[in-house]
Amino acid sequence: MSSAFITTKPGASLRLECAETVEATGAVVPTTGWTISSHMTNAAGARVIFDVERVDDAIGRYDLVLEPAASLALVAGNWKCDIRRQFGTDVDLSDTFTIVVEPGVTNA
Repeated sequence: MSSAFITTKPGASLRLECAETVEATGAVVPTTGWTISSHMTNAAGARVIFDVERVDDAIGRYDLVLEPAASLALVAGNWKCDIRRQFGTDVDLSDTFTIVVEPGVTNA
């Protein structure tokens, strides 16, 4: 993931499109049989868990989704997001990245 910030607001849908690739070559990495989970935490220790939607395991595509009802729990500030990928006993923790939650509530 890029070091650029992702921004959202409480009450907004948040969908992060993810793809597993080999960094050096850009080759796709199939995720068939992998366990994928993701969460984000803030400085106060609050934690929100993303739903993981498998899009295409053959090409390593999945989405991390936070529905509006779940995102209402977000408070303004910086949140660190992490993605855990596991295949068998091998666990690969991604680099964390920042999601900025802006003040105010998005009304549907």
